[in-house]
Amino acid sequence: MSEQDLQNLVAAAVRAVLEQLGQQTEAPAAKGPVVRVLIADTERGLDFALASLKAGPARVRLEYVLTSGRQSQVTTAFVREQGGASKVLTEAEAGCPLALARGADAVVAASLDRPSAMRVALTMPETFASKFLFEALRRGRPTIIATDGWAWEAPEATPQMRQALAEPVGRLEVFGAVCSPASELGGALAAALA
Repeated sequence: MSEQDLQNLVAAAVRAVLEQLGQQTEAPAAKGPVVRVLIADTERGLDFALASLKAGPARVRLEYVLTSGRQSQVTTAFVREQGGASKVLTEAEAGCPLALARGADAVVAASLDRPSAMRVALTMPETFASKFLFEALRRGRPTIIATDGWAWEAPEATPQMRQALAEPVGRLEVFGAVCSPASELGGALAAALA
């Protein structure tokens, strides 16, 4: 008897016992890397980010964290359904942003505005979101950040202004972050976890 046959036999026996006890017989969720996903500061690109992450790498546990400003506009049920979340926490439920980052195998900022990105890029984290991302980068966690909310694509701006608006990207990439459009977060996450 192979090891796989033995595991199947044990799983079948456990299901049979649970059925007799009237318990739910769903198999436990597959364990995989914990990916903490931050939804903060802006909704720009959020639909694309959630769809991309839901279709992203298999066997990851997506745990979403909504900052206090997002809780009024984005519901936990919406995030759970659209983003394939195994867990959705509010900022208050999540507790310390530093501990939250330490417990993650990877971190994704599905929505983030330019001021928050600049706080991280300038190593001056002040908000829950910037402290969380700064700690993830400081600890070397794979960190992927959606750039949709940064408004750096102003076509009428001078080249110097466009360069200044894009500055957080360069700084965050030096720190190890992957900056990506929201629609490409799932692919960037899969590459970071590979």
